[in-house]
Amino acid sequence: MRPGLEAALRAQGCEESVIFTGELDEQQKWAAFKAADLFVMPSDFENFGNSIVEAMLSSLPVITTTGTPWKELPGVGAGWCVEPTVEAVRDALGAAMAMPDDARQEMGRRAAVLAAKFSPEQVGADLIQVYEWLLGRRDKPECVC
Repeated sequence: MRPGLEAALRAQGCEESVIFTGELDEQQKWAAFKAADLFVMPSDFENFGNSIVEAMLSSLPVITTTGTPWKELPGVGAGWCVEPTVEAVRDALGAAMAMPDDARQEMGRRAAVLAAKFSPEQVGADLIQVYEWLLGRRDKPECVC
């Protein structure tokens, strides 16, 4: 798909605004998140989307689609979760890019708060609470719906 995408970018005169990085190692990945203003992941289906959590942990607001389990993003002011159509993603991108930097950065801070519940430490602590609950040693934990 890359040649077609590059041609479309050239046709729109914005080829200098997009970087096709290829595969990134861990250090490069986190540096790319740090350098970004926004994370976009349109998808027809994701059962979780680790890259979305990683972006949110990097304080990035997220644009994703309803094919991912991140429908709560708009409700907590951490990003957009739109229909998986070109028009919907385009509109969300337009809205994100039209925002003042400080407003977009505040969305990123809210995204980081949301993502914290998916850190390995928090997931481990939640799992311990679930096991203790199942063993009858405690009340139902908040992490269980």
